[in-house]
Amino acid sequence: YEATIGTLAALSATHSSPEILASTLATNSNSIQLLQKLGFSFIKKITHDKDSLQLFSINSECCKLDKLCFDFFFFFTCSTTVQHRVNELSQLCLPSASFENTTLNRNEKHSLTEFIESRQKILNNGSYTNFEEFELSRTISLDTSTAIRVSNYQKQGIRDGKAFLDKGVKQFQLRKTSYGWKIEKVSWFDELHTT
Repeated sequence: YEATIGTLAALSATHSSPEILASTLATNSNSIQLLQKLGFSFIKKITHDKDSLQLFSINSECCKLDKLCFDFFFFFTCSTTVQHRVNELSQLCLPSASFENTTLNRNEKHSLTEFIESRQKILNNGSYTNFEEFELSRTISLDTSTAIRVSNYQKQGIRDGKAFLDKGVKQFQLRKTSYGWKIEKVSWFDELHTT
């Protein structure tokens, strides 16, 4: 899944086609599930060399947004094999980007600098270990230069010595610039339940 996101982003960056097509055997349920998870939409059934295929498509701009948000989540991963890269988060964002946590009516708001500093602190002080955050599903509303991307996500690891698993929803507001898509605002709500 992760490798395919990168491949699709590379294709969308190097080709001018507004959409990417993919086909698979109608009986290949694993491939169909992967395409659907990646955001592909079913177009129609086709026949090739007597094989019954299903044809899917995805907007090329959606592939770029998917890679951007995948990188956002990955930058927080902190394990024995992967070091967090939250300090690189500014590469994905507009300088004026804002971040808002509405979990349990906290209404915490941060500038880009404040957000990075706060995340560096909790990932470096030992309170979180073996931490990872990843997307479960997403929806995208896309315009010419703006997009709203809603992610259902999960985060898990060790927090203050105890295993935890939380799920929640993140909403990304994104803007297309001369340097590509950038994050303008992120707001999120966590459903807290320690394991």
